[in-house]
Amino acid sequence: MDAWRDTHLSIATTFLQKQANAGTGRPSPTEHHSPEAVCQSLEALCAQDLERVHLLQLNIADMREMENMLKRYGCFPPEIICEVFSYLLKPCGPPGQDFCNAVATCRWWRRVATGNANFWTRIRANNPTLARASAERSRNRGLHIVLQDAKCDVDAVVDALAPHSHRIESIHVRHSNALVIADFFCKLNVAAPNLHSLSIHSTRVSVDRLVIPSVFAGHTPSLRCLDLDNVALSTTSAFTSGMVELHLRNTSIPLPAILDILDLCTNLQILTIHGYHLWGDEDQVSADRVVNLPSLREFLLDTQPISDSDLLVSHISLPEPAVLRIEVDSMLDEDFVLPDLADLPCATGIRRLELTWDATTQTASIRGSRSSNSTEQHLVPDVDIAVRGADRLLDAVPQGELPFDASGVEVLVVNSACGAQERGFTKWPDLLRYLPAVKTLRLREPNVPTAVSLLDTLAEGTAAPTGPGGADAFRLAFCPALERLEMRGFAWHTDIERGMIRMVTERWRGAPGVLREVRVGEAQGAPDGTFAFPQGNGNENDSPVQLIVFSAG
Repeated sequence: MDAWRDTHLSIATTFLQKQANAGTGRPSPTEHHSPEAVCQSLEALCAQDLERVHLLQLNIADMREMENMLKRYGCFPPEIICEVFSYLLKPCGPPGQDFCNAVATCRWWRRVATGNANFWTRIRANNPTLARASAERSRNRGLHIVLQDAKCDVDAVVDALAPHSHRIESIHVRHSNALVIADFFCKLNVAAPNLHSLSIHSTRVSVDRLVIPSVFAGHTPSLRCLDLDNVALSTTSAFTSGMVELHLRNTSIPLPAILDILDLCTNLQILTIHGYHLWGDEDQVSADRVVNLPSLREFLLDTQPISDSDLLVSHISLPEPAVLRIEVDSMLDEDFVLPDLADLPCATGIRRLELTWDATTQTASIRGSRSSNSTEQHLVPDVDIAVRGADRLLDAVPQGELPFDASGVEVLVVNSACGAQERGFTKWPDLLRYLPAVKTLRLREPNVPTAVSLLDTLAEGTAAPTGPGGADAFRLAFCPALERLEMRGFAWHTDIERGMIRMVTERWRGAPGVLREVRVGEAQGAPDGTFAFPQGNGNENDSPVQLIVFSAG
């Protein structure tokens, strides 16, 4: 018994001595030989070992959980994994970071991703290594190239893409460094027979435009859409009769050159010309030169000054189905007038007119449509004119004169005529004198001055002699064919009520039986119900006007 004790005591003493020499801070066992001291030291060491074992067990559990998770992901069939990749891919852009992270999940997922050519057809050209790998993984699929603001090794990118130029279907370049853009296209100057869409945007702030000598060696027979922003091409080889979309923004192309380009693109369906032009005498062309675009469906024109916009429109023959969208800035022209569109086919026969003023963007819009359907809220207009810098609706229609013949308009819709301004829109006579055939008039969100001014204008008239000995007849001054008036989204006021009664009474006197209904909706504080006025005089043809009121509640 004594031998066993001495043996284990010697072992414990030796262990404690090693711990003390290692700098544990415990007293040397040679100084404490009592069994109690040895037992306490051994218990402390045992507790430390148990803690280490517990931590190791937790690490093992985490590793096993990760292993099980990877095994579960690795069991997914390729169809499910492809659905995950498709969800992570952007609809119209190259693979992003989320897609790349998913590919790195495990070997199985990477194998599935690299085996599907459709995942690698959209290439971000800023990374030459990924561009080369994507071009190889896409096999024989069409390629869509994106080059955006980032550090770019143009030589390496061109080396990766040039062997696959016959598969490139679209290129979108948006960069602030004009040298990078010019270098990219000069070095990638190889034929691209399947290129359908080309977009080049130079985002630098400069008065000088970027001129690219040539793109793809002038061989782009399949090009259908060309979008240039602050960029110009020195040759016209890219402009062909097969092109259906052409967008020229801030290109500063002279007027004769624009007409020459349009002469080549005879099948255009969408045309955009945007930017500041100041065409001098050297840019003038013969007045009888007209470019015919029989397939054009939409023409967006946003140029300054407006007189030059008129000049451009006068040299383009638009088909009747085309939609003309014009954006002008009233702040840039000292003597602001709307462009004259009276002779354009798409601006003739307008039967519905919608005027809108947006106080947030300070923009007034004029939309004309050849359809007179008064119930459709979202008609595609045949003419759409936006006037920026308008602090009220009157700025869009100076002196009330419209840019096209409005004598046949049957439906007039006025939205937010006054907005937050207290003065409102009070120039109704200037506007309505050009609209003699209006049958339905809608006024939305007016303030009190706007609504009262409209009612007073509709009540105006003059006395006209009927003949020798006859009493003078009252003849309405504006909108004699008006059948329906609708006002919505305003606060009811006694001035509006008095103006409405006077308007109905005078119009009944000037054109009995024409005005049939006045509808008031979403009018805060208005009495709900259906009313009839004025009272009939016993004549069966003397039917009262119906007033229908729905308050804001």
